[in-house]
Amino acid sequence: MKLLSILSRRFSALASFRAQSALLFGGLVLVLTATLALVVYLLMARQAVSDQGQTLHTQAASTSVMLAEGLYERMREVDLLASSAALTQDGGGVIKPDGWLPVLEKMQETRPQFAWLGVTDAQGVVKVAAHGLLEGKDVSARPWFKAALKGPAAGDVHPAKLLATLLPTQVDNEPWRFIDFSAPLIDSNGTVVGVLGVHGSWRWAQDVIESLLPQGSRYEKVQVFILDKGGLVIHQPKGLTGLDKALSMPKGLAHGAAVMDWPDGGRYLTALARVPARNALTDLGWTVVVRQPPEVAIKLAVQVQKTVIAVGVVVGVLGVLMVWWLAGRLNRPLVDMARAADRIAAGDRSVHMGHHRGAAELMQVSAAVDHMTRELLQREQALVASRDELERKVRERTAELQASNAELARANTELDNLSRHDALTKLPNRRAADERLLHELARHRRSQTPLTLMVVDIDHFKAINDTHGHGVGDEVLAEVARRMSVTCRASDFVARMGGEEFLLILPDTDQRGGELLGRKVLEWVASMPVGPVPRVTISVGLVSLVPQGGMAPGPLIEAADQALYRAKNAGRNRVEVGELA
Repeated sequence: MKLLSILSRRFSALASFRAQSALLFGGLVLVLTATLALVVYLLMARQAVSDQGQTLHTQAASTSVMLAEGLYERMREVDLLASSAALTQDGGGVIKPDGWLPVLEKMQETRPQFAWLGVTDAQGVVKVAAHGLLEGKDVSARPWFKAALKGPAAGDVHPAKLLATLLPTQVDNEPWRFIDFSAPLIDSNGTVVGVLGVHGSWRWAQDVIESLLPQGSRYEKVQVFILDKGGLVIHQPKGLTGLDKALSMPKGLAHGAAVMDWPDGGRYLTALARVPARNALTDLGWTVVVRQPPEVAIKLAVQVQKTVIAVGVVVGVLGVLMVWWLAGRLNRPLVDMARAADRIAAGDRSVHMGHHRGAAELMQVSAAVDHMTRELLQREQALVASRDELERKVRERTAELQASNAELARANTELDNLSRHDALTKLPNRRAADERLLHELARHRRSQTPLTLMVVDIDHFKAINDTHGHGVGDEVLAEVARRMSVTCRASDFVARMGGEEFLLILPDTDQRGGELLGRKVLEWVASMPVGPVPRVTISVGLVSLVPQGGMAPGPLIEAADQALYRAKNAGRNRVEVGELA
């Protein structure tokens, strides 16, 4: 009986208004905290994975662009060096080792990524090589030699063979792997008399990856891979295993990222980017893949979730204590009245109900609060209506202003673009050329790199207009502009100065490089007819600034114009080099 009495009092205490209020509030806080923690985690984790996926995709794209640029520049350097006729032959189509050796060794000194450079004869025997490596060896069976007999070629990554024991051990003790670049040496009769071969060190790819991988928590445990066109891994972080077979990547990764299972047993947030081909020679079909454990990406979401739970627990405990105290104060007058009623019901007529000030105040406060609530609701509704109307007007006005600003910005951009471009050829005009020339001269003085300027004029353009009409003349201008643009590098600047005159600004280009490009432009412009005009030729005036030189735009253009006039007077369709005063 005593036990039952104790249990009855316990349950009675739990059934009280005070205990139920505290338990209800504590349970509500617990549910809200758990829900909030879950929602915050899911939203932040999803956003974190999306944001980090975009970051990884950007990293993959940046790396692929740098790899593509590196392949293109190496192939271009080898091709240009192979086209040096003065080094290729001695008049009889014979390789000149004494002429090639200092060039090869200087090139290897300035480009450490070139592990081996050599020149063979037409039968594949190495005639001259940097530091004498493989001289006298027969390399006619090597793929790079065979490919170069047909034209410039770039080969995919492969392990070192003949040079494996001749080159010094690398710093990280990794075996040598090469990328091959080769080009034929052709004499004046068009006969292949030899091959220029270059083995580029595959450490170049690691250097590119390390130079582009930032530091910080966003890049924690980020790993970068390079796949060949068959999906085989040709570069991976040191120490990884289990990736010997070709990898199959989902097509959707080309424009984003996804969490996927990898053959080495891990699950990673993965993004990829194809290495773009600058030309057919350097299109090796590589793919850059970047991965990161997904738990790294959602680390912040987990931390926030833990913080929300901790704050929720603290708020819940404090809230339960406060509700317990407040419920006790509010409940005390009711308990007193209930006890008094119980005693009266039990027959105790001496009990006086009395005036329970607390209960009366509760009633008065309840009535006052009820009246006040109705008034506040009416006023709140009026305020909400006014606020909504004001917000609507502000939104409408803001939308109108934004639309006006966008239209004005678009018009200003279009006007600025029109003011800097020629409507016929779509090339930059004289105003844009003046601005670019000032910029390149400043960069030339600052970085001490060579700068070349070419002034180009279409030969007999007035006769074309007179014979075929201005419509054909406009077609000739546009086609010449297009041919010059596709012949130049991406870093070069081509502009129409007015009439049939054009301006080419060639940064990082000395006089020899400018002459090579000038002759290439001459040949390309004259290679095909333009409409009814069977052959269009141009004359080029060229002037170069060497490092430590400096000149204002006016004298520089004037020197190039003087060279152009000499080209015209010398029979047109030629390149003349101007002298700077």
